[in-house]
Amino acid sequence: MDFSISEEYMMLKDAMREFVNREMMPLENVLLERELSLWTQPGPLIPEEDHKRLMEKSRELGFWGIDVEEKFGGQGLGMLAKILVTEELSKCLVGFSHHAFNLPPDSPNLYYLNECCNERQREKYFVPYCEGEIDSAMAVTEPDAGSDVSGIKTKAVRKGDKWIINGRKTFISKCDYPNVFFILIAVTDPDAKKTDKFTAFLLDRDTPGLKIGKEVPVIGAMPTWDLILDNVEVDDDAVLGEVGKAFIPLQNRFGVRRIELAARCTGMAERLIQMMIDQANNRVTFGKPLAERQTIQNWIADST
Repeated sequence: MDFSISEEYMMLKDAMREFVNREMMPLENVLLERELSLWTQPGPLIPEEDHKRLMEKSRELGFWGIDVEEKFGGQGLGMLAKILVTEELSKCLVGFSHHAFNLPPDSPNLYYLNECCNERQREKYFVPYCEGEIDSAMAVTEPDAGSDVSGIKTKAVRKGDKWIINGRKTFISKCDYPNVFFILIAVTDPDAKKTDKFTAFLLDRDTPGLKIGKEVPVIGAMPTWDLILDNVEVDDDAVLGEVGKAFIPLQNRFGVRRIELAARCTGMAERLIQMMIDQANNRVTFGKPLAERQTIQNWIADST
């Protein structure tokens, strides 16, 4: 089996590296200073004009829609190309934090929507999402439930031709985005086995009864919020996929996110190793660089 990376993909990776070094690295100290005040002064992590500039330039350079099918306006290069770009993007803290800067669309939700959207939802949500016109946030996590969805308590109850949703989600990102919609997971059959227990719903940010709760600060320049659902009333058009069949697509979605996170962590680890090497070469103690000391060499070797 050939594991080599094609020339086309390597050119894309190199182009992203150049973009990160030229456009994003100068903003890293801005982000770090902003992060210190984030808990007391909510708001953008980098200046809005810089975020707009990064979005425009990244689109011009062809970094949008890398893994979006061509028929939906993307490049159709697949997951591998997106992972290679993500690895380079994550070598800078501005790219490592989703909330500071991210290439649209976010892959895990892209794959979920592509798998489950009907034609009306594809037109309203999926295509604009692929084009970067709107954004999405996954609303799964609760105080007692996360990737182990068995603890989810948010319920959607059928009443006539409507669904009434009540519950609370937490650690939900992008709630401050004006153009965000939510993919919400709720229990629709409490007595069923887990593969038949949960249903996904598409909820616009301004849906009556859906309230953005308190901000929940977390480490890593990624603000999150509570999401309160107080008698949210929707019809069957809001159901994403089949009723009771959200578990398997959700697990698939988690899988995509884990692959992406692995690429992000790899990119950041490569950056850290390079920082170790630079420090070892530049720092002189007792008349010689740290790089000439065997212990330091061993530490760096063990880290690679």
